[in-house]
Order: sequence, then structure tokens, then C-alpha cells
Amino acid sequence: MEKWDYSWFSSCARALGKKDYAEHIDECEPKENLDKMYNSNNLTQFKQEEGLQKY
Repeated sequence: MEKWDYSWFSSCARALGKKDYAEHIDECEPKENLDKMYNSNNLTQFKQEEGLQKY
């Protein structure tokens, strides 16, 4: 499922009075992996004399 599906499905469960099931859905939602935010292949450095350089 997509990330937004968990929120939608959880809301539906709450609307139907299935609070325990909604909490279970929330707990099963994949957490963001912060390791993916850093990519050493996509770094840029600014140098006044040379402009932008990709390393």
C-alpha cells in the first residue's frame, strides 16, 4: 500500500467504530527511512571562482 493508504484506511476504521483496528493500521504504517535522505552521489559544492560543482 502507499503511505497515504494507511491514513485513509485508518480513518475508515475509526468511522466504523473499529478503534483497535485503526490503531493497528497506524502501527503498521511504514516509517520514513532517514538514511535515504543522504546520498553521497548527489552532493554539490559552491566555489566562488568556479560556480557549482557536483562531486
